[in-house]
Amino acid sequence: MNPLSIPSLIAAVLFLFLSIAVISYNPRAKVNVLLGILSFNWMLFALAVFMFHLSEDIAPASFWNKWPYALLLPSVILTVYYSILLNNLDKKWDERIIYLPIKGHFFIYAGMAIFFWLAVIFSDLLIAPPKLYPVTGYEHTYGPLFLPFNLFCVYGLILLIATFRHGIRSAGNALERYKIAFSSWGLFIGLSFAFLFGMILPFFDIQTHSLATLPFALISMCFIYAIIKYQFLEIQEKLWEIERTSRLKRYLSPQVVETIMSGQERGLALKNERREVTVFFSDLRGFTRFSDSVEPEEVIQLLNSYHAEMGKLIFKYDGTLERFAGDAIMVIFGAPIPCEHHALKAVKMALEMRGRFEPLKREWERKDYRLDIGIGISSGYATVGNVGFEGRMDYSAIGTVTNLAARLCERAKGGQILMSKAVFLHVEDQVEVQEIGKKQYKGFHRPVVTFELIGLR
Repeated sequence: MNPLSIPSLIAAVLFLFLSIAVISYNPRAKVNVLLGILSFNWMLFALAVFMFHLSEDIAPASFWNKWPYALLLPSVILTVYYSILLNNLDKKWDERIIYLPIKGHFFIYAGMAIFFWLAVIFSDLLIAPPKLYPVTGYEHTYGPLFLPFNLFCVYGLILLIATFRHGIRSAGNALERYKIAFSSWGLFIGLSFAFLFGMILPFFDIQTHSLATLPFALISMCFIYAIIKYQFLEIQEKLWEIERTSRLKRYLSPQVVETIMSGQERGLALKNERREVTVFFSDLRGFTRFSDSVEPEEVIQLLNSYHAEMGKLIFKYDGTLERFAGDAIMVIFGAPIPCEHHALKAVKMALEMRGRFEPLKREWERKDYRLDIGIGISSGYATVGNVGFEGRMDYSAIGTVTNLAARLCERAKGGQILMSKAVFLHVEDQVEVQEIGKKQYKGFHRPVVTFELIGLR
């Protein structure tokens, strides 16, 4: 047995594993099915090379002489088409690369491959009868078409580079870029070395045909590694998406979360930025006295029913829940997704919240629970973003606007909704208010003009 035939056998086995791996990974994906077929074809090519170099006399050597090239030419067409699919160019056939549309390059390349395939099958113009060498055994010899065939192979490598560059530049995310870059450059490097050992060096009568399949083994290992790595990264990406969605749903309405996760708000991230927002605060009057007079289980039960009712309204008006803190609720309007009418949404929610609170209040009064709701609303610029530490972050608004909303809430009597002048200026044509006048609030050096919200006009 010629030891130089062993690399081809190794390559054939690796390509068999690759074809099974890619198709079983995602059999519905067109690009995976094509890679599986391509890998199977490369396996047949490697087996033909193995059988040729295994030949010890002229009869089997002559039989297997043309098989590798007969199988190679369909493979190179499939390789270029696979590169087009991998780099998302299959729907951009009219896009120009290297002075011609992609479909023009592909049909020219496929036509050249068919021409050389016919030359291999029906003549000796490309592949001549084999020749026995003292060290390497039987090797291919070549006819006058061998130089044009080498130029054809160079053209294929140039097409691969052009499609790879386009795919990497247009990739939608880092994971997609990784998949394209690793697969593409593994394919390009492997084919380049195969071209060197199988075409260039033999052109100068350096017989390295048997080594040409070693780069194919490299290609298959790169692809197998890429599939395993991509699966791992894909799982990580999905876990991160699940975690992010779960985190977002804690303080955003389902429709806002859907908007963020579907990418409709391009460039949106929960980053720190300064933005005009409306901040809503509410808490329960008499809650401290109530919690001191009943069992903790009753307190939790009451808070759960209260928050469940109020939480529906927060999401209805696209508010961002900053936190539930005991009986207190803080909601931000206008972040992270900008909203033109953030003050009006806060006002409408406050009024509906007060209306929804009345049935709860009557139910609690039957149990002798004396509780009422106080609400404060303020508009202005705040720094919004995630606050916390790794693994535990909350989306919040920091600034005077938040402090003022909290102070208004503290000042509000049971059933009263107080708001700042900034809120009033946003909604003055749509609400009925009563001006309370200038009030001094803790943490503010000057009195603040305060309005009581009565209802909508």
